[in-house]
Amino acid sequence: MKWVTRSLLVLLVVLVVTALGLWFASNRSDAGRMRGSIEIARPAEVVWPWMTDAARLPQWVGWLEAVESDSTGPAEGIGHRETWVMNDPRMKEKLRVPGTITLWEPPYQMGVHVELPGMFTGDVFYSSPTWATAARASSRTGDSATRASSPSSWSPWSRPTRCASWWPT
Repeated sequence: MKWVTRSLLVLLVVLVVTALGLWFASNRSDAGRMRGSIEIARPAEVVWPWMTDAARLPQWVGWLEAVESDSTGPAEGIGHRETWVMNDPRMKEKLRVPGTITLWEPPYQMGVHVELPGMFTGDVFYSSPTWATAARASSRTGDSATRASSPSSWSPWSRPTRCASWWPT
């Protein structure tokens, strides 16, 4: 009988330590922030359409099935709204993720505010300080690379979607 009590006590300690660790991790100063970057061996003018064209987005964004543009606002730029229809195989229904453009400086920067009540709220920024340099270099040498970086912040209820790294050659 002593071994049962000890086993239950050890299990309780493990659960408490795990819960405390998760609580501390979720309350650290950079919790809910993601950063990612990629260097693409193409000039900025070639990369930009892959980030903004509704027909091209599903080719490189994982689980993205369709992009529905909101025709009541601007066709592009600040205030443009669109809904990404995500088909997560773990969910029974498709997820509709609305986004609004908050920053628009093609082909240098783009900011999107994404909000899905009850699941996540956040801001995603795509920018590259080298895009201007890359564009100038491509006009001189005909060859350049573009580095796109995306720092994002999400609410505590975050569940960001997976993005695939894919680029046609």
